[in-house]
Amino acid sequence: MPFSSSAGDRTDLVVELDRLDRDVIALLKRRVEMAMAMDATSSPTAVDEHESRAMDLYRGEFGGPGELLARAVLNLCGIKRRPPQQFRHSLLPRMTSAGHPDATHE
Repeated sequence: MPFSSSAGDRTDLVVELDRLDRDVIALLKRRVEMAMAMDATSSPTAVDEHESRAMDLYRGEFGGPGELLARAVLNLCGIKRRPPQQFRHSLLPRMTSAGHPDATHE
């Protein structure tokens, strides 16, 4: 849908975005229920394989932000995976040997 500058069109876009957000929330709630059922009936290996496929799917659709989105969805569904080494390091400051943030690598 192309953007229009009229106030009425912007209001319509806001209403549509609100509806989409409610739809996403409803789908996430359904996904949580299904993940809980899968976790209760599947082996840890099957759950791990599904988690990997989900990560690949989101990453393939949205690139790097897709991986973050997949992690948020999987966390919401009760699947907690440790971030990969490079991801963890990109978010945390480097520390000195005394355990303080290293200001030379800001």
